[in-house]
Amino acid sequence: MTAVTGTRVAYRDLPTEEYAAWLRRAGLDAATAHLVAALDASIAHGDLKANRQDRAPLLGRPATPLTDVVLAATRDRPQPANEARGATAVNCRGEVGRIVA
Repeated sequence: MTAVTGTRVAYRDLPTEEYAAWLRRAGLDAATAHLVAALDASIAHGDLKANRQDRAPLLGRPATPLTDVVLAATRDRPQPANEARGATAVNCRGEVGRIVA
């Protein structure tokens, strides 16, 4: 993500309850925060694991790599003048990324 966006990204794996607390501070109600955190924990345990060949038939086209999606979304975004100022903490589990700060 750092190479693609130009913004320093730090990986931080959070326990489920701490992630739910971050989501609540970000504005989610308690029930939704706990649901999202529980889903993320299930993903981390492999409950939703699928192989890459499963995606194309579902989508009707080849899956787009995450780097391509991020590049397209940030293509016209101005880069931060100070890399530290633009730092974002991300907790990634499996193929799911989430911004926590």
